[in-house]
Amino acid sequence: MNIAINCCHLSDKNDGAKTRIINLYSKLIPLRKNDFFFFFIPKNLNQKKFSKNFKFNNVKFFKVDLFSSKIFKRFLLGFNYWPKVFKKYNVDFFDHSYLPLLIIQKNKTKILLTIHDLRYLNDWRNDFWRFLIFRIVLSISFLNCDKLITVSNTIKLILNKLYNRPISVIYNFINARKEHNLNNINNFVFTVGHSEKRKNFENLIKAFTLTKFNGYKGDLVICTNQGNNFERIVKLINDSPYSKNIKLYRNKSNEFVKKMYKSTELFVLPSTYEGFGIPILEAAHYEKPIILSNISVFKEITLNRLHYFDPNDPSDIAEKMLIILNDKKKQSKLKISARLINKKFQARHILIKFSNLFK
Repeated sequence: MNIAINCCHLSDKNDGAKTRIINLYSKLIPLRKNDFFFFFIPKNLNQKKFSKNFKFNNVKFFKVDLFSSKIFKRFLLGFNYWPKVFKKYNVDFFDHSYLPLLIIQKNKTKILLTIHDLRYLNDWRNDFWRFLIFRIVLSISFLNCDKLITVSNTIKLILNKLYNRPISVIYNFINARKEHNLNNINNFVFTVGHSEKRKNFENLIKAFTLTKFNGYKGDLVICTNQGNNFERIVKLINDSPYSKNIKLYRNKSNEFVKKMYKSTELFVLPSTYEGFGIPILEAAHYEKPIILSNISVFKEITLNRLHYFDPNDPSDIAEKMLIILNDKKKQSKLKISARLINKKFQARHILIKFSNLFK
């Protein structure tokens, strides 16, 4: 069997879609030694670095002549490039993880389409035309795929109300070894994510200011990378009376981020919208106390066992932060919940379900 994976939406920057592909296929490929895997990557993804995740004999990489940021050029690949690839390499399955999807001629090739989030459906009140275009793109894409995948039941339930077709939920997981000696805890609250408005760093910064007013002695550490809200975040930090206590890091290495997870006393994810939330799994891996915004997908991922806040209310965020920071018993209970989250998202169970799609 020949399986092609479209990675033309990826770059050297880390994001959830890239983490998912690396985690799924680095585990799946050695389990399917009789199959061949073809990765198609853009010009701005370092092949040498990316390929280190897939050091197997049944893997090949192909550079596509485009940059991942060129959305329209990625769309045009479906008219000529992908049909030629399907024919030349006798592709049985094509794994596609971004919108839009339009393949003019696919012959015997079966297409898997993964929906990571539905943020533009969620934001219809603020931008109706973008919402309308997204609905059209979704409909066209669904007509072109053979198997539809979502990363959470929350997304599946929304799509089930709009489209009558089977949907498989394939959760994310993380590739991480069991850590020991995690007792080096420092006095700071940690969060991570892109510099996008929906990540809600602005309200977290306001909430942190309130915790300082109420006696918290620690810092706030934010690790971020790409996004169009970065300058706004910088300004908000500079205007804060506690700017010296807010550490903003951009484009740091995975090792640096891992160090922050290991040593924080509280992990906070204040997003107003997510399709999943991989940082939750990362924080749970280190058995950290976690508090989250009260959006549906976060409650799904965490078995509704953590502490949640209204992401639009900085005072509620601050209150929940202080409740956990000042209560060792609650911290211990949250660590137990983190272990249950780890158990739910074990790679073995997810891989079996994913592998069964290639039939």
